[in-house]
Amino acid sequence: SRIHHFDGKSAEAVELAREALRYAESAELPAQSANAQCWLGFLLTNTEPRREVEGLDLLQRSASNARAIGDRYQMNESTLNMGNVQLSLGDFPGALESFEACLHYCQEMGATSEEIFALLNLAAVLVEMGRAADALAYADSAATLARAQGRAPATSDRGRRHRRGRSPAPLLRRLHQRLGHAPQLLGPSPAAH
Repeated sequence: SRIHHFDGKSAEAVELAREALRYAESAELPAQSANAQCWLGFLLTNTEPRREVEGLDLLQRSASNARAIGDRYQMNESTLNMGNVQLSLGDFPGALESFEACLHYCQEMGATSEEIFALLNLAAVLVEMGRAADALAYADSAATLARAQGRAPATSDRGRRHRRGRSPAPLLRRLHQRLGHAPQLLGPSPAAH
């Protein structure tokens, strides 16, 4: 399914994901079911034709099933995908709740790299909600964690997007525009690059 998805064969990817989910559920494999629900939910909300209602339902089931077996990694993956869908649909309170859950799971697991992107996702939704000062606080926390890992925060789109979320550059540009400052946090304005 993943190969078909990355080859641009969405219909085949969805059908194989549905087949994987049927197999995992019929075999009563809870971890694999949660993973298959998450992947199919992702596909349904990110490929044409978009089926957000069905996809969100699968992502919610995935998170619930992962919670039942104590799989924090899968809980994070499922709520991350839910938050991204909610953000894209303009459900900012829902996205905020999902990304806060992601941050909690990352902190519980000690997954600092994932925590950075949970913080950036929180900043992104807060920017959309018009809460730029709060967004800046989350972005600052993400930058601090990145620096502690020996990674400088990205301020341009030249690098690849991280697989866990959006590139930080557009978010940082919106923060710069809304606040009119923050160069002390991340260096020169991303627009200057």
